[in-house]
Amino acid sequence: MRAAPPEQDHGYDTALDDPPCDTIEPGDLLDDPRTDAEALCLCSLLWSSPAVARTIVAALTGSDFERPVYGELFTVIAEQVQTNTPHDPASIAAALPQAGKAPDTGELTSPTSGSRSGRSPTPKTPSRTP
Repeated sequence: MRAAPPEQDHGYDTALDDPPCDTIEPGDLLDDPRTDAEALCLCSLLWSSPAVARTIVAALTGSDFERPVYGELFTVIAEQVQTNTPHDPASIAAALPQAGKAPDTGELTSPTSGSRSGRSPTPKTPSRTP
């Protein structure tokens, strides 16, 4: 019989010990999400039907996730599911700043410009007449 393989250093062990932060930053997601079981669980939850999502939310809590950032994301998704609010990726992306879990960049709307992108509209150049 072989002994259990030594624990691998994934480079995020110290991040697990950090207290939860206020916002989810890109650096919080260090593993490849295509092979990370927790990321795959969250991804499947985002694309599940409301009935399946309610079952998953009833079975899990944010503290069930090893990584605090995933637990926080699950909590936001669970709140959407429990209030019968859409829980698709776009809806969750919009809910994260409202929940204080992601910085609000103002990219979707800007009260000053009226532009959907948050940028000033491109000025129109006058047409030339021959």
